[in-house]
Amino acid sequence: MPLYVPKGEKIRSGEKIDVSELLEELKTMEFTGYIEVAYKTKEGFYLGFIFFSKGEEIIAGVEEVLKKTEYLGKEAFDKILSFKEPIVDVTELDNEKISLCIEYNPEEAFLKSLDELKEELEEPEYPTLRFGIKAENLVESVESNVKTYISRLKNFTGVINAKADDGEVIILLKDGKIRGAAYFNTSEAITGNLVLNLLNFRGKIDAYLKRPEEIEKIIKRNPELEIVDRSELFKKYRIKPPEEEEIESILRRVIEDEIFEEELKKKTPI
Repeated sequence: MPLYVPKGEKIRSGEKIDVSELLEELKTMEFTGYIEVAYKTKEGFYLGFIFFSKGEEIIAGVEEVLKKTEYLGKEAFDKILSFKEPIVDVTELDNEKISLCIEYNPEEAFLKSLDELKEELEEPEYPTLRFGIKAENLVESVESNVKTYISRLKNFTGVINAKADDGEVIILLKDGKIRGAAYFNTSEAITGNLVLNLLNFRGKIDAYLKRPEEIEKIIKRNPELEIVDRSELFKKYRIKPPEEEEIESILRRVIEDEIFEEELKKKTPI
């Protein structure tokens, strides 16, 4: 088949599924990537692809493998929709790879104007926060107490970046719940659960909207950020959760010890 199909991250594999239902699901997800479809009939064995950009079908191709009969574009798309519960793999691509698909696939395979597609993929350049998080989809920029601000975000999914003179935090939220966190100042970086006790400060807050799957991807790439819910463990082993003051005291000692060790290293000759 004369289609350029790059490697990506396979997120679903070997499912027998109604393609029309899957298309609706991928549209809701604003999925970028492709589905690979395998289907066998009396006429032969078919292998097909539909490519997506932000949930929209943009390229389609099907080949009957034995006879080497090829279908492209709308004809291929309709052919795939006619398959009754084919076996489907779903592969996710980043914008760079979907751009290559648009660049190298034959024009006959496209389901919409090539010029229109290229224009849509020309994204503005955004600065990057720590952990490779793009500072895009800014929804609010305010001056506030970080802890209070986050407590008001009941259903928010996205990234909070708060800066003050003596530190900076990045908070990952999914449906209003904190999924990941990091704190930085000039001498150290703290990640995970300990950060939750460092949010009671006033700073400049930027809130960036993200999709739930984007938040999970950031956590997957940076597992040290993940906030672990220890409440079930406390219940299971009948451990009394530490008081807020105890946590702050422990945290303060940890930070002081780390600073002391750093200073000692500077003064100790090699």
